[in-house]
Amino acid sequence: MDTRIKKAANYTDTLIQLLTDNIIELREQNETIIGKLTNLEKYNNTNVEYADFPEILRTNQLCIMIGAKPQAIYDRVKKGTIPFMRTGKNIIFIKKEIIKWMHNSN
Repeated sequence: MDTRIKKAANYTDTLIQLLTDNIIELREQNETIIGKLTNLEKYNNTNVEYADFPEILRTNQLCIMIGAKPQAIYDRVKKGTIPFMRTGKNIIFIKKEIIKWMHNSN
């Protein structure tokens, strides 16, 4: 009879540990989901905020959009810390990439 009680106790302890582990995992997954939803909400709000800007931006438009001076933009282009494209001698920026970059740098 003692052996059955010990086995039952061990089984119960194992179940409790499994449940605890699963609860921890679900909490972590919920935090990840909430974080992604928060980022999506920020992204959607940003899209509305910048809806008046064209999809392809020149440096002066980007300066207005993010509130920076041209030299700050050129410095970031030179360092490669901002997404950009070259069209011959000109530099252009894709609005979606800039918005994503802004969210990732915060």
